[in-house]
Amino acid sequence: MSVEGRLLVAAIALLMLAMLAGAIVLGFRVWKMRRMLTELGAGGKFAFWGALIYTISPVDLLPDPILLDDLGVLAGSLLYLTHLVRKVHANRRPPVAQPGPPVGQPGPPRYLPPMPQQPPVPTSAPPAPHHPLPPAQQPPVS
Repeated sequence: MSVEGRLLVAAIALLMLAMLAGAIVLGFRVWKMRRMLTELGAGGKFAFWGALIYTISPVDLLPDPILLDDLGVLAGSLLYLTHLVRKVHANRRPPVAQPGPPVGQPGPPRYLPPMPQQPPVPTSAPPAPHHPLPPAQQPPVS
């Protein structure tokens, strides 16, 4: 066998090992999601068990030495299960509290009730119009 042939075989072997390692890692990550299956509903259970059964079964879209289809199914189910977990946690989590002031410094209260709307109060009476004539001699205002 020539050097090019040996390099090709080595590259294919490395690629297959990388695919096998990726399938094992994704399989373990999907397997770790099994604790939350009761909260994820029927869709989560179907994605979990379907991905594991497809990965283990000998019936595949591509022959077994090529694990690209298994990797795709595992990655897709992991993405879907992660989406469901985030949705469950978002519905369960209370609203996030705002951070307080630095230690030792008073800060504003956490909740201020709405202020009632009142008309502005004038600070002083408006100035009276200045007329140079005494009130008896002022011209009529029209």
